[in-house]
Amino acid sequence: MVIVLLSAASSIHTVQWANGFCAVGHTVHVISQHPIVDPFSDGVHVHLLPYRGMLGYYLNARKARKLIQEISPDIINAHYASGYGTTARLINIHPYILSVWGSDVYSFPYKSLIHKNIVRKNLDSADHIASTSKCMAEKVIELSTNLRLEDIKVTPFGVDVDLFTSKREKLKNVSKVVIGTVKTMKPIYGIDTLIYAYAELKKMLSNDAETSNQDVELVLVGGGEQTNQLVALCNELGVDDSVKFVGQVPHEAVPNQLNNFDIFVALSKSESFGVAVLEAGAMELPVVVSDADGLAEVTIDNVTGFVVPKQDHSSAALALKKLVVNHELRLKMGKNGCDNVHRHYSWEVCISTMTKLYRNTLHG
Repeated sequence: MVIVLLSAASSIHTVQWANGFCAVGHTVHVISQHPIVDPFSDGVHVHLLPYRGMLGYYLNARKARKLIQEISPDIINAHYASGYGTTARLINIHPYILSVWGSDVYSFPYKSLIHKNIVRKNLDSADHIASTSKCMAEKVIELSTNLRLEDIKVTPFGVDVDLFTSKREKLKNVSKVVIGTVKTMKPIYGIDTLIYAYAELKKMLSNDAETSNQDVELVLVGGGEQTNQLVALCNELGVDDSVKFVGQVPHEAVPNQLNNFDIFVALSKSESFGVAVLEAGAMELPVVVSDADGLAEVTIDNVTGFVVPKQDHSSAALALKKLVVNHELRLKMGKNGCDNVHRHYSWEVCISTMTKLYRNTLHG
């Protein structure tokens, strides 16, 4: 099958979709107005469009249309409803599938009626809609004029289970339990809630005679606008001596960071899909997540980890304590999480799901 992905070449998700399709024998072309950041497989053909920014989605339509006519693909898959969805609508070559990712349906449409109308037209012009999560599919229904939930196929971002595999010997009598997250330091991701939860956890441990000697550390991997504010919060709460800010790391370095963790935490205020949680699960890490839709959807409460209310640091602290003091529970939930990822979210499974959608679109 000849596949065109109209998508940001700068996104690791685009790279993984393209490389995944290429690995199973498809011919893959990526057409993008964004530059390449992470490497594509040698067999993936990348075509960069000349214009950037919001206007680029309009100005690049003619060039993209010409490229697609030359490639003559079996299927076009535009990724991101607000941007490349606009280009796909203007190109008007069918059949094409529009994949929604998150902020394109959670944030962009609510900037103004004009923004909402752009997304609505883009959704309604596609032959099929794919969503990375069930909760996001429900959001799409609110925006479209003619879509039903059964019209939308859930196609999660997959996890590279060969890359994300635990290499750490999780010793039974470790002296220190490492709690960590891999997230951009932005308010929406609730890193402040995590720091408050960590501070409360340390107090609970020190006030309990049975756990007063338990050593813990918090590791925050990621850069962003809120970093300085979060460093100041750690100082204010008196936990700065056991909180480590690593900064941003490339995606291929994330497994090395996760390998140092004992517990993974994601307390986002809003999240459309919990790919970072799944990557942690593949590394056999138990998780503590907020009940933001996309996080709760990929976490089996009390099986692969704990789901706690958003912005509730006390509940998060209690969940963390359960895991910190119980090594066997950490191992059990970590193993359950790994099994869940391999069954439902490996790239092999996700590529197969998307390929079936492509074939159904071609023959439907």
